[in-house]
Amino acid sequence: MRDRLYNLLPVIYRQKDLELEQGEPLRAYLNILEHVSDSVERDIDTLYDDWFIETCQDRIIPWIGELVGSDLAMSQEQFLPSYRTYVANTLAYRRRKGTVSVLARVIQDLTGWEATVVEFFDRLSITQSLSLQDVGEGGTFSIRNVAASEWVDSPFNLLAARSVDIRTQSVSSNSGGMIECAPFIDPEAGIGLKNVGIYIARLRSFPIVQATPHAHSDVQNGYWFNPLGQDMALFNMHATLRNLTDIRQEVDMSLPLRRLVLEAEWLDRKQSKNWTGPGYFGNTPVFSIWIQDGHGVSRQLHPAEFCIRDLKQWHCPEPGSGIQAFVDPELGRFTLAQACPANVIRTSYYYGFSANIGAGPYERKMKTIPTESPVWKASVSTSVGTSQPPFYACLAEALTDAQNCPAGQPIQITILDSATYHLDLSCGLDSQLLSIEAVQGQRPCLSGTLSVASSNNGGSLSINGCLLKNSLQVAGNLRVSLANCTLKPKCGHYSIRSCPQSVLETIKQVFQENKNKEIDFDVHDLAFEITHSIIGRIGFDTGEVRLDFADSIIDGAGVAAISPNCNRVPSEQDEVIKVSITASFQRCTLLGSVQINTLTSAIDSIFTQPIRIVRRNQGYLCYCFVPHGSLTPVRFRCQPDLTLESAQNLAEVHNDILLKLRPVFSSTEYGIPSYAQLGLSCPDSIRRGAENGSEMGAFHHLNTMLREQGLKKALEEYLPYGLDAEVFCMS
Repeated sequence: MRDRLYNLLPVIYRQKDLELEQGEPLRAYLNILEHVSDSVERDIDTLYDDWFIETCQDRIIPWIGELVGSDLAMSQEQFLPSYRTYVANTLAYRRRKGTVSVLARVIQDLTGWEATVVEFFDRLSITQSLSLQDVGEGGTFSIRNVAASEWVDSPFNLLAARSVDIRTQSVSSNSGGMIECAPFIDPEAGIGLKNVGIYIARLRSFPIVQATPHAHSDVQNGYWFNPLGQDMALFNMHATLRNLTDIRQEVDMSLPLRRLVLEAEWLDRKQSKNWTGPGYFGNTPVFSIWIQDGHGVSRQLHPAEFCIRDLKQWHCPEPGSGIQAFVDPELGRFTLAQACPANVIRTSYYYGFSANIGAGPYERKMKTIPTESPVWKASVSTSVGTSQPPFYACLAEALTDAQNCPAGQPIQITILDSATYHLDLSCGLDSQLLSIEAVQGQRPCLSGTLSVASSNNGGSLSINGCLLKNSLQVAGNLRVSLANCTLKPKCGHYSIRSCPQSVLETIKQVFQENKNKEIDFDVHDLAFEITHSIIGRIGFDTGEVRLDFADSIIDGAGVAAISPNCNRVPSEQDEVIKVSITASFQRCTLLGSVQINTLTSAIDSIFTQPIRIVRRNQGYLCYCFVPHGSLTPVRFRCQPDLTLESAQNLAEVHNDILLKLRPVFSSTEYGIPSYAQLGLSCPDSIRRGAENGSEMGAFHHLNTMLREQGLKKALEEYLPYGLDAEVFCMS
């Protein structure tokens, strides 16, 4: 509490201090002492918590690890959350050292990736002994079990034994010993008596709760789980193993769901009428569907009411068959027996991605409004109620009412669910802040075009945690903040662009009707701050624009990622740019060409196409990948420049370097779980080319270098003596 020490003084001293001309110097001095005292008290309060690994601060973990001999020396920048579990279980791990279950758990703790380990000698086809028979191996391969045959070369193979490979094996060394099998064994990796296979899942699964599906325009009763209306593989939920001796199976890992496996479990449960316990359709199903009846009451479909089908060719269940829905988990599609509007259907499922980038239900930093003036607050939800008015079931209605607020009053709109809100709205701001954010654990989808213009008095727009299906149009003296958002990349489509003149006229007219005064929105002084987001193509017509990107993906979807003109693609002959774009990039991945006026800085970023900077006497680039032929300011330790400088001065060598040294991605198509993820075949100079030795680009914060070092440490300490390891990535 403020003035706690000051209030302990006798009144006579406080009165004398108030009468001084210096302005209460004693009070100011005691406030300084109180601030220091509070810091000391907080530190004392945390001392007891720091005695235990479960409650200690992150900086204390290496010290506790040193006490148990975990050899986990690191700085604050070299910390993975899973290290706490590793230190806590170090002694238990060492008691069980040499077993595959402990090896898998240690790898998971030191890398943060889910892992499972297979002893290949247990998968060998051997001649049976009459005195000691092994009935689990050998025999003729059963081709009738199609579901299991899909994983015949995976850690979950339970059918086929393999012949021994007599080639000498060792730990493969490709940036930490990982081979991209996805999910099959590499042909060069043999199976023998001395081999152990380590399978790692790098992707994570994220839950979506009570979302609105997307209805197919041409297929009646056909829907996508993805609110954007595109195919998307559903993922299994993350499972926590209870015992140290448990080994992860397919049902326990964050992997894409398979039709045949789900169908087999569904048939077994339906025959036994047992829908409880662990599994895909047990106590917590991997996906759910709710349908609202005519009275507005939602009913969740029981797992027995839907069936797993291949919906590459859309087809619906027969009415009256007892099956209400067909579901295809590999494509993220489902069909219903009866026609229903998409807005009365809700779905829950899991999707896969590499990190907390873009719109998602993960924990994110909520924006606080630093203002002393009263804030106009509203809550929006189609299903979740609140006792705090005003409450809206439609986002467009909330934004329409917000425009009646007086000039300068901040507007904060909170979305409480993951529904889809159709939004084609134009609004004007006059020295106001408009904040639209989703609560923790939700990912709403905004369908339609949002057009926002600000007067010359200034205005701010903040969007946090939302998925925008179409585009954002802006104009005027506006400050825009996008955090943890996704603006769908689409070929030939602008995610962020200038407001057309017709839209500006509409905004002026609406503003004049609501505020009874005329104002000019045709002012072009835009500033963007974009963090942890996925953005499509960006283009502006005229004016001055400032772009600041951090930990984001900018995808031009086959064309320019950032262009100075919305109506055409820039060419090399352009010498005069009507719009002045100033940009900075911190840990970003840009899929497409870039043409701007001024580059302030670019650090730890990847540019996949040549970039062209008009003013090359300002700014700098360091620890970036910049394609050959780009026109940029000064570059420091960038690729391929760094490799070319150290190579021989031969044209053939330079051409070979330029051909091989370039980013390799697992996928560059938005919607694929491994979107914008660097592939394992990507050169090490890019995967380890950032300033701290980690990978360049938007996934820099994952600290892949630390994870690979943890993998090597786990193999060195916990791999049984005399065995060799092969490491495979399943995702």
